Amino acid sequence: MTDGNGTIVSSARGPERASLRARAGSGQTVYAGERVLLNGTASEGAPIAFHWDFGDGGSGDGPIGRYVYSRPGSYTARLTVTGRDGEESAGETSIRVLAAEEATGALPFRGMMMMPSDPLAMPWNRVYTDSPDRDPLAPAEFYNLARWEAELEALSRMGYNALVLLGNHPYPWLVANPEFPEAQPIGADELARNARTLRAILSRAGAYGIRLYFLVYNIFVTREFARAHGIEPRGVDSELTRAYTRSYVTRFFEAFPEVAGLVVTVGESPLGCVAFCREAIFEPLARLASRPNLIVRDQSVYPDEMRALAGGYDRWNTLVKLSEEQFLGDAMGLRGRLQRCLTGVPTIHLVSWLPDGLFFGAYRMIRDMVRQGREQHSDGFLLHGGREPEWLLREAYGYYLTHAATSEAADQAHFERLIRERFGADAPAALLLETADSNSRILPAVRKQLYSRNWNYRARYGLVLESVLALPSFSGFTHPPDAFMRGDLEEAFSGWIPREERLPTDWLSIEEHVTEADRSASAAVRTPLETVRELEHMAEVSFRALPALRAATIAENGKLWGVYLDQMEFQAHVARFYARKLEAAISWARWRHGQVPLDRAEGMVREKLTASLDAYREAVAVYERLHGEGAPRERFRVPRPGADGRADYVWAPPGGMRKMGEIFHREIEAVASRMRKGAHAVPTCEELWEINHAEEA
Repeated sequence: MTDGNGTIVSSARGPERASLRARAGSGQTVYAGERVLLNGTASEGAPIAFHWDFGDGGSGDGPIGRYVYSRPGSYTARLTVTGRDGEESAGETSIRVLAAEEATGALPFRGMMMMPSDPLAMPWNRVYTDSPDRDPLAPAEFYNLARWEAELEALSRMGYNALVLLGNHPYPWLVANPEFPEAQPIGADELARNARTLRAILSRAGAYGIRLYFLVYNIFVTREFARAHGIEPRGVDSELTRAYTRSYVTRFFEAFPEVAGLVVTVGESPLGCVAFCREAIFEPLARLASRPNLIVRDQSVYPDEMRALAGGYDRWNTLVKLSEEQFLGDAMGLRGRLQRCLTGVPTIHLVSWLPDGLFFGAYRMIRDMVRQGREQHSDGFLLHGGREPEWLLREAYGYYLTHAATSEAADQAHFERLIRERFGADAPAALLLETADSNSRILPAVRKQLYSRNWNYRARYGLVLESVLALPSFSGFTHPPDAFMRGDLEEAFSGWIPREERLPTDWLSIEEHVTEADRSASAAVRTPLETVRELEHMAEVSFRALPALRAATIAENGKLWGVYLDQMEFQAHVARFYARKLEAAISWARWRHGQVPLDRAEGMVREKLTASLDAYREAVAVYERLHGEGAPRERFRVPRPGADGRADYVWAPPGGMRKMGEIFHREIEAVASRMRKGAHAVPTCEELWEINHAEEA
């Protein structure tokens, strides 16, 4: 008999004690030909044997059940565990195997997350202005139907079939709600105009075969409603805000049944809002005749919670965000595959132009990413990026989302043609694409060597020596491969590619390289010195091509062409900055381990840090040419030493890259001084900030 949790209770007799209980892991949904990983656990002691019966005649031994089902169907995998005294216990789990149909055409979901201009120009995003008293921006772009027509036509031509608007809290600006009149932020005339405009946009989108979605912040009320009830506009979970949201969601989709659905970030917007989303969003949608689609981002929520959240609703996908991992290796498949296996619903991958190193013309990187998505049976991709400089990025995603089988020659010819159409017949399209492909790999190479998962980490802004020495490599940022099968979902979903399942290349950290760590099990090993040579090569490719590219005859869009070239020059200088910084870190680490005498090591460290500063200053000059003096104005974080490369970080001081350059200047003497004193620790970020502040004062 079973205990209701898939465990078959042992019938063995013996003295009274806790019974041995076998557990066969979570049920999964996979495709025929795709490997299943099942984790067998037992509740007591150290079992001496694990045996699997996979339900189709196949079997295996060991706590981890690895198996490939060749035929579609529903199977019961049974685990039998034997204890040291001969006691046995069995557990079962269900496996659903789907037919593996090769995706040869367009992927079902091909989405763009964008709007015609600044998101604050949308009527419903006035609530995101800096201050309640600030005059809202006029939503002129929202009412500009000619602009919408052009955007929709362009998206359709590129192959997209979905448009996601950053709505956050759009409902009160589009529908009246007599249940909550105190929430109304605008007058009746403006409300009617907004509704007419949205219906016109929906009509035009439908004519182009494009479905419209809204990305919403889950717990949000208008300022008028918040003032009336004495609450904050964001993040208040109460019976009142649940009723408010439930009512507005229902009325919105009743008024606009053509809206395809919502994109929601369950668990993060804000943290812990799973129950709120189920009651205020999922349940009312399930009662609507139009049955809108839900796209649920998997941030801060685990698969078992997502299954419970859906409550049987059959119109939803998981949305897996790909950030820095997407350009670093085969990482993009793992998280999406886990979500699909454990929830049983199709996955959409969210990709962004924001991560370091994505140059707009690197179509091969996008090709490889979409191919991985197809191999993982993804439903499609949602691209976050719609500004003018990313036009080729948009073209590349659209091309590969609609073309499964392409050749290198055909791809090259396609993108060369696009460049000549954009910049004129004499534009050196082949040279631009070749240079862009190499240049785009600079910052991913840095992040493979110096890895941090914190999304505020921007490698292009530079790192102090403390971080260069302490950060793990990408392949060194590891969690055991079967963590999620052990039931440790937090560990599995905060990790990506386990070192035990080797990447094609295993990057060594500075410490591993200097201490000659054994990596004989790896297919290939990349040392920091090899990363230095790679960065030098990529920088040289860019610097060699830039004079010819700048001298080219550009008939159209010359300003955009100049932006592309400045972007490549900037990243080439950053490559040289990191090449020299890595060399300084290696020299310092060798001195620390007694491999190099102090006088020689100090001279090498000082020389390399000085050269890295020179390259950084060149990068700052180009960056400020692109973005203005004092850029970037956004705050970014510098990763700090931590066991997993993400446990600690510190905000960089305000002042942008120019201020970081001052920090790197102070660092040269601070590091050399400590070496002369025999201190086996480099200055921390905070210490360098203080040194710089004191000298400025």
